[in-house]
Amino acid sequence: MTSDRQQYLTRTMAAASDFIRRLNDVPIVECHEPLESIEEAARRDNVPIVLPPGLKMSRFPRIFRLRASLIHPLLTAAEHFARKGLLLLIEDAYRTLNTQTQGANSPRCFQWVLAKTRRELDGAFPDVELMADRLSTFTATSPVAANHVNGSAIDITVLDRSTGQPVDRGADYLECSELTPMDSPFISDTARRNRDKINFVMADAGFLPYPYEFWHYSRGDADHTLLTGMRWPARYGPVEWGSVDGMVTPVGDIYRSLLDMDLLGQRLRAARDGRCEH
Repeated sequence: MTSDRQQYLTRTMAAASDFIRRLNDVPIVECHEPLESIEEAARRDNVPIVLPPGLKMSRFPRIFRLRASLIHPLLTAAEHFARKGLLLLIEDAYRTLNTQTQGANSPRCFQWVLAKTRRELDGAFPDVELMADRLSTFTATSPVAANHVNGSAIDITVLDRSTGQPVDRGADYLECSELTPMDSPFISDTARRNRDKINFVMADAGFLPYPYEFWHYSRGDADHTLLTGMRWPARYGPVEWGSVDGMVTPVGDIYRSLLDMDLLGQRLRAARDGRCEH
């Protein structure tokens, strides 16, 4: 990676880390709104939307649900895309806290983030504290930062309806590089225009883009409050979902770390020693 790209990525990771720390200061007054099915609502209203089958990353279940009052705005965005010859594909929506915890501690996530952090350090290995910080910029490592666990966030891809192929956004979903931030200067003009157009449609439906991932949007949560500078509390916090009745129960201690620091230390030592640690 060239120096300017690495410098940009380092600055962006530091900015993302600061953003995540600031979430701790955002008040949340949970509204207890239930989760509803995106699939059922789209079928009922005859709105074209794509919900891919199978496990995310071949490991994690996809739960295509959002807070009830976010369903209609999401379908409005999907209809807007459809009128432009596009299809909205939902990569991820609600996650259980257990899934979020597993993701934060997954070997794949560790390897991705270790590789980019070592590039930042000219090949040196990070200490546990820096590695934990950099992990937090790629995946939520506390409940308060995990707005998928709120049921208020979606990861999206937008498809060209005529070909079924993703529109060019400069990189694929789950890219982990200097191309990942929404405002990356290293993407093409076409990708920039596509990101801007998608952001416009999503913002018109009330979903704001997360600045550090070009696929992630949310509404009504701490991210939204921080991004807009609103003075009233966020209405959606992290919740556990009752799959039978759709009701939600707030997660306790939303500021705790989801990382297993002992496991993280073991993996770093194994990587330094050239061993494979899972």
